[in-house]
Amino acid sequence: MSIPGVSEGEIARFLINTPGFFERHAEALAAVRLTSPHGMRAVSLQERQMEMLRDKIKGSNTRSSR
Repeated sequence: MSIPGVSEGEIARFLINTPGFFERHAEALAAVRLTSPHGMRAVSLQERQMEMLRDKIKGSNTRSSR
């Protein structure tokens, strides 16, 4: 879905620059569903963040063990 005259980049910048948005609109945050990079299933935002952190930690551990 797109909004005429508003780019995804503008939306992203708005969300980054408006940290309280999801506190005021918790229902919007609860509705966010992302695709897991480890399969095509939908996951919550929290699950996706945990996966990203695990991947980052694995990368750091791999680099430091060389």
